[in-house]
Amino acid sequence: MYIVITMTRVIFFLVIILFKFSNLNAEVIESIKIDGNNRISNETIKIFSKVEIGNDLGSQDLNNIIKELYSTNFFNTVSVNIKNKILIINVKENPLVQKITINGVKNKDLNKTI
Repeated sequence: MYIVITMTRVIFFLVIILFKFSNLNAEVIESIKIDGNNRISNETIKIFSKVEIGNDLGSQDLNNIIKELYSTNFFNTVSVNIKNKILIINVKENPLVQKITINGVKNKDLNKTI
């Protein structure tokens, strides 16, 4: 009986320690800084990243922010880090296609399709 009680206490203690240290690398965000965006507004990037001031972010949360921003197909490069409780999001936007020029034999079907 004594062994069962001792094992129960040990397991309970280990579970408490696991929950205590699971967010060891997490930080509470006090502000968000966004660099590298020209066309897409800061607020739009914040909405896409699904992060708000006051969130407690760990390394898995930073990975999720990167995945969410890449999934928009607006960005060529995305990097995220936390420095002094400031979430820094660096982005490089994908270029816009402004003009398409077709050289060669003109095809009426192709012109209709475009």
